[in-house]
Amino acid sequence: MNTAKTIMEEQKQVDKYLQEVGQYDLLSAEEEQTLLAQALDGDKSAFDKVLCANLRYTVSLTARYKNRGLSLLQLFEVSKQGLANAIMASASKSQDERLITFALPFIRQAIVKKIREVRGATSYMMLQRMTQLDEKEM
Repeated sequence: MNTAKTIMEEQKQVDKYLQEVGQYDLLSAEEEQTLLAQALDGDKSAFDKVLCANLRYTVSLTARYKNRGLSLLQLFEVSKQGLANAIMASASKSQDERLITFALPFIRQAIVKKIREVRGATSYMMLQRMTQLDEKEM
């Protein structure tokens, strides 16, 4: 009974997260470039806006890693950190490349690293293989 209650509570939190993520407006390529430049110059508001506008893209990628040792909420948080890392490294991306395309390897890396921490190094090769298969599907 307690497990069912926990699962229902987590599902409510997942639903709330998905609803919040869906509220953020997507950015045009021009808006994204402008905000990225501001974020790299230290503008926290611009950083947050770029981060939030791109969170919905992380949801489908994150869902591919469910049932591998982390809850969906944990996976969402880890993917958000991967996206944040990509924003900070975005100075090296090409001008015509969208952030989410640039960010996908950062997000995958963050997720795989966290799952490896939770499950132990023995699963590392299995996770690497799953990541390679995921990349082929895209």
